Amino acid sequence: AKEGLDWLAKTVNGRNSLSGKTVKLAADLDMTGIDYVPAGNTIAGYSSRTFAGVFDGQGHTISNLSVASHTGQYSAAGLFGAITGTVKNVKLANVNISSDHYAGGVVGYISANTGASVQNCSVEGGSIKSTAHLMDDGSYDDGDKAGGIVGYITAVDYVDGCSVKNLTITAYRDLGAIVGCASSESGTETVKVTNCTVGDNVLVVVDNSHNYNNYTPNDNHNAGNFVGRKATSVDETG
Repeated sequence: AKEGLDWLAKTVNGRNSLSGKTVKLAADLDMTGIDYVPAGNTIAGYSSRTFAGVFDGQGHTISNLSVASHTGQYSAAGLFGAITGTVKNVKLANVNISSDHYAGGVVGYISANTGASVQNCSVEGGSIKSTAHLMDDGSYDDGDKAGGIVGYITAVDYVDGCSVKNLTITAYRDLGAIVGCASSESGTETVKVTNCTVGDNVLVVVDNSHNYNNYTPNDNHNAGNFVGRKATSVDETG
């Protein structure tokens, strides 16, 4: 039920990561009319405010998911904002996801080389958008790292068996149909984005309307039809 999903998010955001626990989705969910606040909706305090368990959608569909995270550089939006665990076997239909920074259909942000993963998930229909936000001191901007499945991912963590279709991903920088940005952090490991499919009508759109101080020249927007920015080597085998 919707109440169960809300309980999961509030539990994690209350700093109980549910590590070692498995949460199963028992039925399809229609989230129409709900402004959902996902688990890990801000990366402030990562990884103490992330989902560290296993979420198993059991092949069910969550439709009409609407998520907005507008906390500047700490924003993370998706079915999950930030995880250090696993999300698998869930389908999303008609998403409306917006953020100032990290945005993904399934997960906005995965970091710290924790072995987190997104497996056998799909996103079909809707939009994912990261809108540029100027840092308080004016030193830089966000509006980056948006992906159809995951916004940002690091090595050891991985995406496998996922697909997108009929989806528009919009951001200022680092945006891709499956993953917005893949980074090893240490610069040596390989990020795995494997067995993934980009279907029909997937648009990856650069929004340059907030090009603060020209921080990002046109050739550095890193828009890709699979992984937008590869800050490390990426295994894209199918």
